[in-house]
Amino acid sequence: MSKYPYRHPDWPVYRWNSEAIRIGADDTQVWQIQDREGKWEALLNLCTGTLSLDEIEIEICKHFSVNRKELLDAIEQLVNANVITMRSTPFINDSWHKRFSSNLCYFASEGFNDEDQDREGKWEALLNLCTGTLSLDEIEIEICKHFSVNRKELLDAIEQLVNANVITMRSTPFINDSWHKRFSSNLCYFASEGFNDEDLQRRFQEMTVTVLGVGGGGSNYVMQLVGLGVGNIRLVDHDKVELSNLSRQLPYEFADVGEYKVEAAKRYIEKRNAEIK
Repeated sequence: MSKYPYRHPDWPVYRWNSEAIRIGADDTQVWQIQDREGKWEALLNLCTGTLSLDEIEIEICKHFSVNRKELLDAIEQLVNANVITMRSTPFINDSWHKRFSSNLCYFASEGFNDEDQDREGKWEALLNLCTGTLSLDEIEIEICKHFSVNRKELLDAIEQLVNANVITMRSTPFINDSWHKRFSSNLCYFASEGFNDEDLQRRFQEMTVTVLGVGGGGSNYVMQLVGLGVGNIRLVDHDKVELSNLSRQLPYEFADVGEYKVEAAKRYIEKRNAEIK
């Protein structure tokens, strides 16, 4: 069976000097290689999912001296770095494939039939209904207004999404107020670990934590405690903020230099969550 290498559409290629290229997702470097001739950049540009390995080899060899083993080794490195995916069928350059190109790439990399996709849009609609405010029965009613979906199919899809940590099953409906919105990520995580999410979050709010020293370690603990929603934070430190602290003590800013760390850290806490005492 032919294989069609396809470069992940979200990962751009950079030439950072005249001799080398690298590929990154966000700011994360995932693959780099010396490329004085430009042959590997040319290889990546050919990984559109529309050409087979044999066709890519023919195109590369028109311009560069590359043997089959060298080409396959480069392809293997790119696959292992999740830069390209090997498709079993050629990528069709229509609007549907373009829209779901990132999804298709991910599904293929996980060993699924990548084109067994959501052409009707029913699973996209399902995800949009998973707000935490509707029960399974209510979601089924809403989905069935627009799509042909049976109960088993719906439950199977929900189970897959739960197993993939895309959604979490709550025991109570999600209330759409500021408190729930603020701690929605925490609540989701706690529930996924089997805790009573709201009870645990409120226990953190009632907790008092004392941080002895708000320097390199302590200042980062302060950030985590604020994000966790701890309601009472006590700070102990006699030092002042120095310019050299700014590179790794992230709650502090340039304007804080010369001030006591506890005062600067207190200001940081108040900006993030004025309810913390």
